[in-house]
Parts: sequence; C-alpha cells; structure tokens
Amino acid sequence: MKTRHGQIALLFTLLGCASAFAASVPGTLSTDYQGTADWLKHVVVGIDGEQIGRTIEPDNAPDAALKVYAYSVFVGYDIRPDITIFGTIGGTDDQSDEDSSEDSSGSSLKASVGANFNLARYNIRQPDILVGDHLTIRLQPELAMYNADLSDWFTASVALPITYENIEGETYFSMTPDDRFAFAFYAGPLFSYMRGETDLGGLDGADFEGKQLFGLLAGLDLYFTSYVSIGGHIEFFDADDDNVTGGADFRYHF
Repeated sequence: MKTRHGQIALLFTLLGCASAFAASVPGTLSTDYQGTADWLKHVVVGIDGEQIGRTIEPDNAPDAALKVYAYSVFVGYDIRPDITIFGTIGGTDDQSDEDSSEDSSGSSLKASVGANFNLARYNIRQPDILVGDHLTIRLQPELAMYNADLSDWFTASVALPITYENIEGETYFSMTPDDRFAFAFYAGPLFSYMRGETDLGGLDGADFEGKQLFGLLAGLDLYFTSYVSIGGHIEFFDADDDNVTGGADFRYHF
C-alpha cells in the first residue's frame, strides 16, 4: 500500500505542536485526585493495544471489513487538573483474512494526538452508599493516522462520555496513606469520521469512508495506586455489525 505522504506530514506537524492542541479517545485521564507537586507529576506514560474492526464503504465496491491490530506508546500531560493533552506513536499489524505477503510494503504506522477535557463534575450526595463518588462529563477529541499493509486511513473522533468515579481506601499496593485504589467506568456517544485508501477485496488503492459516523464508547479504568492503572474499552457503531473495536492500556502516572 502506498503511503499517503501528505497526510503523514500533516499528522507529524500536529504531533510537533501537540502542546497547542488544546485523550487513544479511550481512558478517563485527568485524574483530579492525584497530587501534582511539580511538573513531572503532570506526566502520564503508557502502552496501548487496540484491535480495530470497522465496516468501510470503498468507492464503486461492496462494503468491506477492515481489521487491524495497532500498538503504540502513550505520553500525556496534564496542563490543568481538568485538561490532559496526549500523543501516541506505534505500529500496526493487518488482521485481514486476505494474504498480503506478496504485495506487502512492510509499512506500519499508528500515530495520534488528542485531549481530554473535564467539562463538569458532580459530587454524588444520594444515596448514602455512593456519597463521595463522582460523575464527570468529559469531552475527548482525537486525530489518528494509520498505515497498514492493505489500508491507509485517518480518523477524526470526538467522544462525550459520562464517567462514574469511585475512590476507595488504602490497598495492598498502597505506598502512602494518600495512595488509594480507584476505578472509573465511562460510557457515552462517539463520533468518528474515517477516510482512507484500501487494497482489500482486490481493490487497488480505492478511496473509502467508514460506513457509520456515530457509535458508542464504553470502558473501565482501574487505579491500583495513584501511580499505576490499567484500562479497557470497546467501541461499536451498529448492534447488527460484528466489526467492533476493543483495546487495553497500561498507564504510569508520575
């Protein structure tokens, strides 16, 4: 698959000015309960893995199933307690049933920039069992570029999840009295515009767009300490469509 040089150049320009952009959309980020004594405590690093499944509509051809595994390194920065900007860079592995070994260019790229905004936070007061927990409305835009053996594409996504945050007491992993276990469950609408070129189905660089624009995002983050968390998420656009996207991530919060 030929690399789309103009799009890749645009993406790396965005990566170069990520600090002015304002988080993979997945994750809650901007964990307000963490301390931020100096600049390093605003930094989050991690690794992401994602199994992408989307139905696409190539020009003048039947619908096709795009299936790609993506992996990347994640770096985020809390510019404020309620705003996180982030970037990712990594590679891809085409999971299509088609054998691309003869035509493969060996190209592999996944990169993105994004942000997480905590728009509003509500402290739960009733019922008593939930007192002290929080509901947060978040806005999560992301621009992503993918280059795989059979397909090159970009996505422009915006999610608006509502997050339920529960902060517990000390655990076995706690290193200080303030080091608490927490979990955050989030779900909400997702807009995702997808456009690119594909060789799937014997096509030769045919333009395509994602079949659906609107879907749902849901996920869970677990904070074993205020420093270490893992999470998972799922995205789907049609209840009758078997092509869904799921991913997992690991985060270290300085």
